[in-house]
Amino acid sequence: MDIGSFWATNMILITCLSTSLETVEVKGFTGKQHEIPFLAYLIHYGKLIKTLSIDIDSHDIANTQIYFEKAQILKTIKPASKKIHIHIS
Repeated sequence: MDIGSFWATNMILITCLSTSLETVEVKGFTGKQHEIPFLAYLIHYGKLIKTLSIDIDSHDIANTQIYFEKAQILKTIKPASKKIHIHIS
């Protein structure tokens, strides 16, 4: 299974995205092929999300800037929630 295309094309709406999910915390983000499509799915369908906090993997100092740039891509996705704040650190 191609997990990236799964989240990009999956039309199943997980119930918590429209009824209860308000906060998402991601720790150790590296921008791997499964992370970005999954978070894009949450942003696109998460009607109640107020906060998406992304902590970049700080153990791999040589690639920290690359991880940060990949996380920035998520700010270009049209969110379902008008109240969402995406924090990258």
